[in-house]
Amino acid sequence: MTDQVKKKNGGKYFIAHLAIITSVILLPGLHWALLGWLHVLLPLVAFYYLYRFGTTVGWKYLLTALIISTICSIFLQSLPLVLFSVTMLPGGYTLAQCAKNGESVIKSGLKATISVLAGWLLFLLILSFSSESSIYGIFIQSLETGVHEAIRLYRQNETLSPETLLAFEQTLRNVQIFLPKILPALFVSMAIIVIWVGMAAGNYFLLIRTNNCPWPRYQLWTLPEKLIWIFIASTLMFLVPGSLPATIGANLLIVSGLLYCIQGFSIVVYFFSKWNLPRFARTIFYIMILFQSIGTLIILGLGLTNTWFDYRKIKLSDQTHASH
Repeated sequence: MTDQVKKKNGGKYFIAHLAIITSVILLPGLHWALLGWLHVLLPLVAFYYLYRFGTTVGWKYLLTALIISTICSIFLQSLPLVLFSVTMLPGGYTLAQCAKNGESVIKSGLKATISVLAGWLLFLLILSFSSESSIYGIFIQSLETGVHEAIRLYRQNETLSPETLLAFEQTLRNVQIFLPKILPALFVSMAIIVIWVGMAAGNYFLLIRTNNCPWPRYQLWTLPEKLIWIFIASTLMFLVPGSLPATIGANLLIVSGLLYCIQGFSIVVYFFSKWNLPRFARTIFYIMILFQSIGTLIILGLGLTNTWFDYRKIKLSDQTHASH
């Protein structure tokens, strides 16, 4: 009976659903600088439709939208971006399967992140085989070109003192050396962000639309306590002189730091909800926190120290339920 209701409701708004999915896939190809962020929503879209309407109806939506987007992208000369969007769909599919199997937030997020990374790796390998040089080599060359161009432009600025220009050039040179070393962490971090958005937003939308969600509300999400040791160890490795330990430490530090930022942000959401802060005020504060460096440091600090202080008293609540 439930499946029949899902199919009926899905069929009723078939065109509207199809338009939403097609837009998320196709629009980044029209103007990547302005609309490229829509691709971040693809795991969310895939998860939502596969979980809410079931695998059969969900894939009917996704594949139809993908076919339409592929045909349109050929005329718009944006086929590579549509093909890239395919690499995001396994993450949403994995989330839907994990949700249906009742798997935890951590386990579901880990599996989905690996799925997205595997799709990206396959896409990059195909691009590398189809081009004369590797994608990594193209990235290094583009980075070097960008640094040289930035230095050339700043040298034309006669208002800068020689000391300021020298400091700026040295900073750019350091970035040019350091950025390729943390490339693995940047890719993993992007995959984590994509899956975090898909899980948290998808969970919220399902709660609104169906009055049911597969995981606890985002404001109650917590990381395993043992993760703190990875953060501490990576910090120490980053401080150790030497190229390899410092590089490994930097990559681990970026990834674990991002995870604690996600936990810290959930703490902020929890207290904003507890204090019944108006929705408009919450949105302003969320933007300020996410897009300012001081806000990032605050949520990182909250996420880290929650290991010891348990601001939301989740551990105490779990112990109370266990005792009963």
